[in-house]
Amino acid sequence: MLKIGAPGEVRAFVRFWLPVAAAGAGMTAALFGLGLVPDSPRALLVLFGLAAAGAYVARDGRAPYAGTPAPLALVAPMAAAFVAGLPGALMVAAPVGVASVHGRDGRRWRLRLNRLATPAVTAVVFGAVCEAFERTTSVQPSDWPGGLLPGLVGATLSLAATASLGRVASGQLRPAEVRQLARGAASDAPYWLALGLAAAAMGAVYHSMGLTAMAVFAVPLGIAWISSIQRGRSVRGSRHALRSARTRLAAAGEEARERERLLQRLVSAVDERCHGDPTRSARVADLAVAILRQMGIESGAEIESDLRQAALVHDLGLLFIPDEVLGKAAPLSPAERNLITAHPETAFWALAGHGLPDNALQIVRAHHERFDGTGYPNRLRSLSIPLGARILAVADAFEAMTSRRVYSDALPVEAAMQELRRGRGTQFDPQCADACIEVVSRRGRAKAGRPCGTAA
Repeated sequence: MLKIGAPGEVRAFVRFWLPVAAAGAGMTAALFGLGLVPDSPRALLVLFGLAAAGAYVARDGRAPYAGTPAPLALVAPMAAAFVAGLPGALMVAAPVGVASVHGRDGRRWRLRLNRLATPAVTAVVFGAVCEAFERTTSVQPSDWPGGLLPGLVGATLSLAATASLGRVASGQLRPAEVRQLARGAASDAPYWLALGLAAAAMGAVYHSMGLTAMAVFAVPLGIAWISSIQRGRSVRGSRHALRSARTRLAAAGEEARERERLLQRLVSAVDERCHGDPTRSARVADLAVAILRQMGIESGAEIESDLRQAALVHDLGLLFIPDEVLGKAAPLSPAERNLITAHPETAFWALAGHGLPDNALQIVRAHHERFDGTGYPNRLRSLSIPLGARILAVADAFEAMTSRRVYSDALPVEAAMQELRRGRGTQFDPQCADACIEVVSRRGRAKAGRPCGTAA
C-alpha cells in the first residue's frame, strides 16, 4: 500500500503514479482527438475514479495466470464499459495496464507486455459486448437486471482471452499445459463471473442513481481486494516454501550421492588393502541380507537397509591398522591383538556423523560380539547384541572361512557350514547360523541344478 512520508516513499509515489497518470492522459487525449471522449463531466469523473482504483489494485495484485494483472483490477475497465462504452473502457485500461507492470522483472519482456495488454483486451471485449447488445438486442447494458447478461458474457470471453494470453506469454503451449489452462479457467470462472456481475451492477447504479450511489461498491470490492492480496501473499509464501524445500531436497540428494560415492571408495580401499578381494564386502552384505530374509523377521524390511550399509563398511577400522599387523602370519602379540579387537570401535567413531543411520553404526560396532558374551569390544551377549550385528557376525565368519587368508587356506563350503553348526549358541546366534546354512545350501542346490555351461 502507498504511504506518503519519507523522501523515499515520496519518490516511490511519484515513480508509480506519474507513468500511470501519463498513460491515462495519453489515452484520453487520443480518444479526444477522435471525438470519442464522453461529453458528460460526471462520466469522466467516474472513469477517472475507476482508473485510479484499478491502477492501485493492479499495483499490489497477482493473477493465477503468468503475465496477467490481478483479476480484481480488471473490474475497473469492465465497469467503465457499462458507464461509457468502449472508449470509456480504453480510458481506464491504459493506466491499469501501466500499473500492472510497475516494479516487475524487466527481463521477462513477454510477461510485461502481456500485463500491459490484458486490461486493453478486457476493455475491448466488454466494450464490444456492451455495444453488440445495445445495437442488436432489446437488452440494454445500462438496464437492471438486463445488464447482467452482457456482464456474464463479457466475463466469460475475458477469462478465456486473458488466460490464453497468459499461457502464450509464458510459452506454455504444450497439450498438457493447454489442458491445465482449461482446468484453471474452469475453476476461476465463478470469480470472473462475479466480477462481470459487479461491473454490470456498477453500470446500472451509475445510470439509474447517479455518481454518489456507486460508493456502495467500495466496501465489498475493497474487502475482495484485501482478500485477494492476502491470498496472493499466502500462495507466494507457499510457492517460496515449496521452492526452498525442493532446493533443500536436491541438496540433500546430492549430499547423499556424494556420501554414497565416498563410502564406495572406502569399501574398495578396505577390500583391496585388508582382504585382497575387491568384492568381499559386497558378498558379505548380500549374504547378510539373504540371512535376514530367510529368518522371516516381521520388521526385516526396516532392518535390511541398515544391515546392508553396515555390512559394506563393517571392516573400515582395519584401514587404521598397520600392514605388518594385518599381514602377519605368526601369532599376534597382545598389543597387536588389541589393535585388531579395537577395529569395530574405530570404524564406529570414524563413521559417526557422516550420515550413516544409528542402527547401522551399532551393527558395525557389535559385529564381533559373540552370542555367549566373550566377544569384543563390549562383551555383549545373547539378545543384547543387535539383530543386525548377530546376522553380520555369521555372514562375515562364513565369508572369512571360505576365503583364502594370509594365515589360512579357504575351507570347503561344507566344512564352513559345519563350523557354523559347531558355533551355534557360543559364537553365533543359533537362528542366524541356521538361516545362513539354509541360504548356502539352497544356493548350492540351485547351482548344482543348472545345465552345464550356465554361468554362476
